[in-house]
Amino acid sequence: MRLRRVARELTSTGLPFPDALAVALQRWMRRYAPSTVSSMVETARAIQFYRESPAAIVFRAAARASGAAPTPAPSLTVRGIAERIRKDSSEAADAVLLALVSGGARYRSVRELRWGDVENDRITLRWTKTNKKQRPSYFRVPDVAWVRRRLRKYVRRAPQGPWAARPKLFYVKDTQMAAVAPPRALRRAVATELVETSGLEMAAQALGNSARTVAVHYAAAPSAGAARWAGRLCESL
Repeated sequence: MRLRRVARELTSTGLPFPDALAVALQRWMRRYAPSTVSSMVETARAIQFYRESPAAIVFRAAARASGAAPTPAPSLTVRGIAERIRKDSSEAADAVLLALVSGGARYRSVRELRWGDVENDRITLRWTKTNKKQRPSYFRVPDVAWVRRRLRKYVRRAPQGPWAARPKLFYVKDTQMAAVAPPRALRRAVATELVETSGLEMAAQALGNSARTVAVHYAAAPSAGAARWAGRLCESL
C-alpha cells in the first residue's frame, strides 16, 4: 500500500515532517519517473492531512464501507403536483405553480420575484441559490389556459428604480408552499420528467444544477456518456 510505504520512508529519516519530505523527495526524484514522484508527493500530502485530522481516516473508511447513497425515488409526479395546485386557490399554491413553471425553481427564488418578473409569456428568475453573479434565468409560460389564468394577476408593470426596491409578488413562507408540495419532491418530479424526455444535461439546465448534482439528488439517470455507451454496446454484441 503506497500510503504505508511513503509513511515508512518519511519516518525512517527521523526528521520533522517538512525536512523528511524534502529528503524523501530528492530520493524519489533519483529513483522514479516524474508521474510516480507526483503520486508519492500527493500521498505525503494525504499523510500530513490525516496526522492533523485523524478522525478523517474513520470518515473515509465509513464512506467506502457504505458506498454511494442511491438517488431517492420521486414521491410526486408533475401531474400530481399540478392537480394539487388546481384544487388549491391560495397564494401559496400560485407560488408553487410558478416554481413548477420555472423548471422546479427553489421556493426562495419564487419568493424573491418582484413586479415585472412575471410577464404574459415569460418568467424571469433574478435570485437563485447557485447564481453568485445574479444572471437572470428565463422560462416560458406554457400555453395552458388554466396556468395562464392563475398567473395573470401577477403580471405587474415594473416600476422605475432598482430591482431590489420593487414590491415583491409573494408574501408567503416556504412552509406554506411546502404544504402544497414539498420543495424537494417538486424538484425531483421536474427532474424525472425532463430526464425521461430530454436527458440529464437538459434537466440540469432547467433546474440550475450540474448534471452530477441532478443525478445524485433528484433523478437516477445515466450521464450522456453512459447512455451512449449502452447504445454502442448494443451495436457491438
